[in-house]
Amino acid sequence: MKKGILCLLLVLTAGVLSAQTDEAAVKLLTKVSSVYKNSTGTELKIKITIDDSKTNLHQSAAGLLKTQGRKFMLQSDMATLIFDGKDLYSYNKQSNEVTISQPEDEELDEVDPTSIMNQYKTGYKIDKPENQTIGNRPVSVIKLYPEDRSQEFFKVEIYIYTDNYQPYKIITYSKNGVQNTITIEKSTLNQKFAADTFVFDAKKYPNVQIIDIR
Repeated sequence: MKKGILCLLLVLTAGVLSAQTDEAAVKLLTKVSSVYKNSTGTELKIKITIDDSKTNLHQSAAGLLKTQGRKFMLQSDMATLIFDGKDLYSYNKQSNEVTISQPEDEELDEVDPTSIMNQYKTGYKIDKPENQTIGNRPVSVIKLYPEDRSQEFFKVEIYIYTDNYQPYKIITYSKNGVQNTITIEKSTLNQKFAADTFVFDAKKYPNVQIIDIR
């Protein structure tokens, strides 16, 4: 289950544009990115859904994501993830274990949904936005395909409300038949978080087993 969380999302592209990149899609992603970049802190109420077509597995969990710059904390029924800007703490409640690692940027982009709004570099084919209406609100759907075919996923879809340039839903499709979906049920910008929000405190987890792989 924890692996499902770690495979949720990825880096978007824009930066140096290629012939396969739609300019309208890039402009839309840039507007979405500016919303998060200008926020002092963001809190997202999310729903995480994992569907495995090979095993017919369907699992979902509610989650709360807090972000500030590159720091974030994700709390869900699946796991608690805390990134303090350098180290990632992955806590499993069932086993009462926390794994400490120093992830690469690519790994962080798979964990933190908002990172895709801040890091859109080269490396993906971006299709022209498709317009839809969801709940009487205008939505644009942007599809991305990694140019690096060794990636686990082969497609990502981002649903964006075009009336406020905030994401509604993000879906990744993996080669192993797993579809991961994050639905953003509520987004609150310009939050002020306590200094220890993005710090893992072992005292709050009695008898926790620490696995340090840094």
